[in-house]
Amino acid sequence: MKEEQLPAYYRKLPEISEDDPNLEHLIGLGPLKTKFSLLPELINKDLDNPRKGPEALRLKAAEQEALKLVEEAAEFVKKSKNFEGIKTFGKALEKVPNFVAALVGRAAAYANEKMFEEALKDLRFVREIDPDDETAINYLSTILMVSGQEMEAKGILGGAAERYREALEVSDDNRARILLKEISKKIDQQNEGKNKKQQEIEEHQKEQDSKKQQRENSKKLREMEKFIEELKRNK
Repeated sequence: MKEEQLPAYYRKLPEISEDDPNLEHLIGLGPLKTKFSLLPELINKDLDNPRKGPEALRLKAAEQEALKLVEEAAEFVKKSKNFEGIKTFGKALEKVPNFVAALVGRAAAYANEKMFEEALKDLRFVREIDPDDETAINYLSTILMVSGQEMEAKGILGGAAERYREALEVSDDNRARILLKEISKKIDQQNEGKNKKQQEIEEHQKEQDSKKQQRENSKKLREMEKFIEELKRNK
C-alpha cells in the first residue's frame, strides 16, 4: 500500500515529536467537545472550596439519606412501633452522627418505652450540639420530670429531686418548681422521721443499758450480802 493510500492520521504519525505534542493538530482531529461526565454535579464547581467540593457533596448526600431514615422512623413511632423507630433512627445517626432530628426522635421513642436513661443521654447530647433547640429543651425538661416522678414512686426521693432540679435548670418550668418544692418537704419530713426514730432507738438503748446495769448491781449486792452472812456464821 502506498503512503498516499494510508489514512491521514497514520501518514502524519511520523511527524510527532516531543517538541510538537499537539495530537489534535498533527492527526487532523478537532478538539473533542462533550458535556458528558460521570460526576455531572462537579462540572463548573470550585473543587478547592471545602463547601463545594466532593466532601461537601458526600455530606449532603448523607444528610439526605439520614433525613429519609428519620421520616421512616417517625412513621414507626406514630404507629407505636417504638423499637423499629429506635433502630431506624440509629441508622440515620450512622449516616450523620450529630443529626439533631434523629437524636430527638430516638429520645422520644425511648421515652415511650420508659427507657428514660437512654432518652436523657440523647437529649443531653443534643443540648451540647445545639443548646437553643426548643424541641430538645421541652423534651428534656418533660422527661426529667416524668422520670423523677417514677423515682419518687419507688421512694428514691433524693434522685427524684435531682431530676426536678435539672428540669428547672433546663427550662424555667413551673411544674418542675412545684415538684421540687413538694419533694423537698417529703425529704425534710423523712429526715425528721429518721431523726425521731434514731432518737427513740437511742433512748431505748439507754433504757436497756440502764436496766442491765441495775441487774448487774443487784446481782453484786446479793453476792455481797451472801458473803457477809457466811462471815457471821463462821464467827
